[in-house]
Amino acid sequence: MVHGKVRGKRYTVVNYTGDRQSTHDFMVDWKACKVSAVNTDRKKGTEDVTIDVCRPGSRLIIKTEARGTGQWVRYDWLVLDDGAVLAGSYRDLTTCGPSVGKRMK
Repeated sequence: MVHGKVRGKRYTVVNYTGDRQSTHDFMVDWKACKVSAVNTDRKKGTEDVTIDVCRPGSRLIIKTEARGTGQWVRYDWLVLDDGAVLAGSYRDLTTCGPSVGKRMK
């Protein structure tokens, strides 16, 4: 689990469910294989990120979980375009779909 601030590359990820989209931001430190969500729950210290697979330049599988509610999202991404793009899927208790992100400057 990762708590606190992670320094690294920032990615904006969009999860697609039918015609709905939800955007999430993450910081990824590829060298240390650490990930942090960039959101209010992380800032309050109430969200955990578990890393299942971290292969820099290749694959990243993580799970985010809000401690207060138990809500979780599992992401399974391939790393493309020399680390500039994350592409794959997400799922939670009620839905799943494509998940695509890009590295921000």
